[in-house]
Order: sequence, then C-alpha cells, then structure tokens
Amino acid sequence: MNVSRRYGATQLGLFIRTWDRLIGSDPGLARLQMGMRAAIAVGSTLGIEFGFGTLMHAAGKGLIVSMLLGAIVSMMGNMALSVTTGILPKIRTAAGFPVAIGIGMSLGASVSHNTDLMLTTFVVVMFIAVAIRQFGVPFFFYGFMGWMGYFFASFLGATLSVLPPLLLAVVVAAAWVTMLSTTILRTNPQRSLRRALWAYRARARAFTGVCAELLRTQPGQARNRQLRRLGAAQIQLSEAALIVEGWSGQVTSLPSGLSGFDVRRYLIDAEYALGRLGDSAEMLLEFEPEVVAAAAKVAEFLSMRDDASAAKQAHEVTQIAERINHGTDSRSMPHHDTGSRVIWRCFAADQFASATLELVGLSLMPVLNKTDGPLRSGNEEFEPVVGLFMGNLPGSPAVAGDVPAMGTRWNPLARLSLPMRQAIQVGVAGGLSILAGRALSPERYSLVE
Repeated sequence: MNVSRRYGATQLGLFIRTWDRLIGSDPGLARLQMGMRAAIAVGSTLGIEFGFGTLMHAAGKGLIVSMLLGAIVSMMGNMALSVTTGILPKIRTAAGFPVAIGIGMSLGASVSHNTDLMLTTFVVVMFIAVAIRQFGVPFFFYGFMGWMGYFFASFLGATLSVLPPLLLAVVVAAAWVTMLSTTILRTNPQRSLRRALWAYRARARAFTGVCAELLRTQPGQARNRQLRRLGAAQIQLSEAALIVEGWSGQVTSLPSGLSGFDVRRYLIDAEYALGRLGDSAEMLLEFEPEVVAAAAKVAEFLSMRDDASAAKQAHEVTQIAERINHGTDSRSMPHHDTGSRVIWRCFAADQFASATLELVGLSLMPVLNKTDGPLRSGNEEFEPVVGLFMGNLPGSPAVAGDVPAMGTRWNPLARLSLPMRQAIQVGVAGGLSILAGRALSPERYSLVE
C-alpha cells in the first residue's frame, strides 16, 4: 500500500513538473500562438494565392513568385497586426502593406537593368527601411516589406509590365491576413492574462522546487550550483511577473471588479513571499539537519500544489526549531555564539513558515474566471511598468532607444536617434559588403546582368 502510494505520488510529481515546465517556458503561450498564427496565415495564403493565380490564368514562374510574395506579406502582416489592437487600426495598418511593397517593387523594376545602379539603390533602400522605424511599430514592418519588394523585383529582373499582377497578389494577401487577424486569429487579452498567470504560478512552483533541492543538497559544489539555479529561477519569475502586468494593462483583459492595481498588488505580495522563502531557506542551511529536512518537505509540497500539507508542515518547522532551542545547552558552546545562533534559527524558521503561509493564502485566479469579482472596481488610470511586444517583453531596442550614445562630443552621429544611427550603420555595412563581394568575385551579381 505504501509502495503504491509512493509510486503514485512520484508519477503525479513528474506530471506536475513536466506540465509546469511547459506552461512556464512560454508565459501567456505568446510564442506558441505566434507560431500557430504564422503557420495558419502563411499556409492559407499560399492556398488563396494559388487559387487566385489559377483564376487569373497565371502559371509557371509567375504563379510561384505571386505565392511567395503573398506568403511574405502574410507572415510579416500577421506579426504587424498582432501588435495592433482594434479592428479599424488593424485595417489602417494593413492598408499600408501593398503601398510599401509596391514602392519597393516599382523602384526595383526601374533599376533592374543596370547592375551598378541597382546595387547603389539597394543600399539606399536598406537605409530608408531602417530609418523609418522611428515613426512607430507599423513602419518597422513597412520598411521590411519595402525592402523585400525591392529585392524581389531587382534581383529577379522584373520589369514594370509584370508588376500589376504581382501587386494584385499583394493586395489579396493583405486583405486575407487582415480578415484572419480580426476574426479567428484575434488575440483575447483576458485569456492571455489567465495563461500568463498560469505561467507565473508554474515558475513560482519551480522556484519552490529549487528551494527543496537546495535544502536537500550537501555543502560543496553541488550546493553552489543549486544557489545559482535559485537565482536563475528568481529572474525567470520576475520576467513572468512583468508579462502578467503587461497583459493586465490591456483594456479588455480584466473582468469587472478587478483592476490592474489589484494584479500588481498580487504580484508584489507573491514576489515578496517567494523572496523571503528563498532567503530563509539559505539561512536554514546553517542549522540542524532536522530543521532543514522539515523545510525541504514544505518546499516540496509547495512545488506539488499541496498547499494544505505545506501549511501544516510549515508549523512543524517552527516547532522543531523551538524544540532544538529549548534543548540547547549553553555550556556546550561558546557564550557569544549561543544567543545569536538561537535567535537566527528562530528567525529563519519563522520567516520560512510565514512566507509559506502567505503563499498558500494568495489567490487571484478564481477572480479572473468570474464576470464580477469581490475586489473593488479599478477606476484609476493604470499604466503597466512595461509594454509587451507581440505578447512578450520588448527586446533591447526598446530600452536602448532611451540610452544616449557614446562619444557625443566628437561624434555628430551620436546626436541622432537610434533608428537613424542604425540606418547609417546598415547602409555603411551593406555598401562595404557589396564592394568587397564584387572585388572578390565579379560574377557575384551576374544573375542580374
């Protein structure tokens, strides 16, 4: 009987850890949804473009180019529309897709007959594609689409006469991806917030699991490795918290009766309790194995979602520490060490137990599943500390844009905006690469001659 129970508990623990690892690896399932939306958008666009090309009696190379061009518009357009909220803003953004690609293709077809002119214009197009990013997120995708249009037309030797059917294929792809983005591929902020909270809780349980492993590890290199894992788990926990706060800033993500400030308070309380749990677990490592073993059981119960057993065992940790303290014989250790050791043992045990009970008492998920929550209505203007980009934390450019460049005294380019500096870097790098490539192999660009 005991063997079967132990085996069942082991299997359940393996399932919980595997599930938590899957959920915690992608807070809000943003990357999974992004991949699925891209696959659906590109796959369906290829079919739409094939059918449209067949109706227009396109065949051979023209049909393949139209399908590939439509797939590129669909892929980039899906990402561009995923960061835009509202149906009308999505339509306005999508209306610029054919314009951006059309300008690039027209320019490419105009210079495709002259290799030197085509390569020079190619560098200019790269510069413009990066420079226009300073006008907002949609222009990031407009620049890329314009660059791709130029690349298609110039390197494939297209002429102005073959552009109309290609541009029509672009319009079809833009209309199709807009329809998908506003219907079946539309993001649900409330559902994404719930999934982000699932991931946060999964990472919190992973953090408590690392605490349990740390408490069971003997001193040495293995313990140092567990301490590094604990620090990494805390960083991942903070990342998930920022994603949760980012989603809570969406207008339609929270039910009535719940505000973004309520979610922020929950995250702060949870982060504080988990931090206390980790710090007190490190302090307990210095004390008797009996206390450490009891604390390891508490952390294990928390990682297994067994809150009732964790709360019960947390009281056991304090009781064991008190029994050891009452049994301490001051004559068996130095006088200056007895009082401090007793105080620190009690403090670490109390902190560990109180952090456990606080974690057990925290609950927000049931409120998100109701239309009316018991919390007050959030009338205040809530602004999250970080804005999400395609459901994830923004990358380094979002932060680097506010960082002043080095060498402002002697470098006039340092006074420019980040997109302009990047555009100059891209233009110089692209121009030098083309010059070096032609010097190494004059036939490198023979495709367009």
